[in-house]
Amino acid sequence: MPIAISPARRFRARVVAVFLCCAAAIPCRAQTCPTQGASADSPPGAPAVTPAVSRATTRTIPAVLVAVDAERKTLRLRPMDSAAGSDMLVAIDPECEYTRKGAASALTAFAPGERVVARLSFRTSPQEVVILRELWDERSYLSERQTRTELCVGKIASGTPSAITVRRERDGTLVAFRVTEKTRILKYDKPAPLEAFPVGEKVVVKPRALPGGGVMAAIVGGTLAEVTSAHLDTLVRWEGVIHAVDPGAADGPTVTLLRNDGATRRVLLAPGASLKQGRKALSPATLPVGGAARVHLVRGGEKAGLRFADEITIVVRREAPGETR
Repeated sequence: MPIAISPARRFRARVVAVFLCCAAAIPCRAQTCPTQGASADSPPGAPAVTPAVSRATTRTIPAVLVAVDAERKTLRLRPMDSAAGSDMLVAIDPECEYTRKGAASALTAFAPGERVVARLSFRTSPQEVVILRELWDERSYLSERQTRTELCVGKIASGTPSAITVRRERDGTLVAFRVTEKTRILKYDKPAPLEAFPVGEKVVVKPRALPGGGVMAAIVGGTLAEVTSAHLDTLVRWEGVIHAVDPGAADGPTVTLLRNDGATRRVLLAPGASLKQGRKALSPATLPVGGAARVHLVRGGEKAGLRFADEITIVVRREAPGETR
């Protein structure tokens, strides 16, 4: 008669299996991970072989730190949304970053029973393993999240071709941003080099969180209005008032929109663009100058420095009951 295995026992067996494969699945340095070295058949002094990894997903979760096993380089976390007793065995990346009280720290600064936030990699191939990439205390993570999502207004504290540090105006915190070829740098609404923002210069930075950790400066500008407009330039939906229409422009019909943020932008009409006012179809020549409009733009579509619009809808104003013009 077959023996029934309870779900709880299956879960414990799976945890044990994950634990046994941790050392083999983590790429690490020989001096920090002595359990992973050359194979028995390798000559003395041969470098360790890191197994190939084909799949991994990353999640950031709030949890309670249950225990740390420094010798085995693992720890146990209890996710905040898990049932009581449902702990997770996690292998520690030798390059894991720790943040406590807003500053770089070490794992030894965290105590069992403390609420933490962990960034974890879940690998399913060639072996199942969960790896700790970053660890924060709750307050530091909330501050980090603000850094990754909110506009940073302050002054340049230091800068290199690949990074800037800004002293945030509201609390004096130093915030570091990576600068890449994708960073858009503006001054007086025009493209500018990073050198246009020397130490002490006022700056506004729109951040972008990087998948591997850290924060990139997506947009750098001198004013809040500049950065806001530059961000809107990247979106596919604009709203504003039609300022001008040129049906016979050399590159195709163009529409100039006075956007709601105050910026004036000219767009090309894509072939077959939908132009409507209520249920009425319009042509470029009949688009009403001064009419409030919603514009949908083609992502990545551009010609002669102008973006393509594939849909313009003139907003029909509805009169309130009893209202007369």
